[in-house]
Amino acid sequence: MTTDRRAASVQAEPRGERLLGAVRRERIVVAVRARGVVTVADLVRDLGVSDMTVRRDLAVLADRGLLHRVHGGATSAGGRGPVHVPRTGVPRAGDDARAEVAVRLIEPGGVVALGPGTTTRLLAERIVADPRLRPLTVLTSSTAVARVVDRAGDGLLTAILSGGTRTASDALVGPLARRAFGELPSTLAFVDAYRISSDTGVADQSRDEADVSRSMVDNADRVVVLAGRSAWRPGGWHPVAALDEVDVLVTDDAVPARERERAGSAVGRLVLAPAGAARPARRGVHG
Repeated sequence: MTTDRRAASVQAEPRGERLLGAVRRERIVVAVRARGVVTVADLVRDLGVSDMTVRRDLAVLADRGLLHRVHGGATSAGGRGPVHVPRTGVPRAGDDARAEVAVRLIEPGGVVALGPGTTTRLLAERIVADPRLRPLTVLTSSTAVARVVDRAGDGLLTAILSGGTRTASDALVGPLARRAFGELPSTLAFVDAYRISSDTGVADQSRDEADVSRSMVDNADRVVVLAGRSAWRPGGWHPVAALDEVDVLVTDDAVPARERERAGSAVGRLVLAPAGAARPARRGVHG
């Protein structure tokens, strides 16, 4: 009977909570493999959850053989080094707020370049929902972004997919993708940052995706970087852009003040979005 009740309890867990837990545990695995060792205190700070939640997640991941638990934290189960993790998925706190800020930067009549990422996908949804942004061409290396725009069925809103080899992040990479941004320069390019710091600039976990993002930056009149709080740390391994190449940096108000000040002095314009903003209902987006 106890087992049945426990199973029923798991089944009754809200879908959103399960997804958020999966995303959280994925981030823990990435951190452990990248750093070799993490502490509970670090994870509590980085994830914004309780000590108990972190310890419960570590227990689950240890049971799956994805890490080793040690006193006060966890170590890698082996194969330490960079891990490529899909960048699209469940939106985190602040993603919607950054997308909302970003869409206000767009003017109709131009070519907007969107790279892969959860925030750029949300930005595409807002472009579709705003009839004032017509006509507009969206050039993207993200199949997820292209699907959002294409499903709108709007003759004044055109999606151009770059072409190339598809990655786990629903991104297209390779010579075809890089060349597409060179052949159709954009008035405004949006980069969803995987990593950013005031010292090293914007970087990606994938060399191939970084190369495509670099081509997008090189061929845009203006560059906008979207960076959530979790992206603010050194690393990323493959550079995309220096901060002095960024015209607008849209980030969270939860980012430490020192980082904001240093970045703000390097970029053209710094815009803060509320990190804990609730996701508004989407209008005019279907599917």
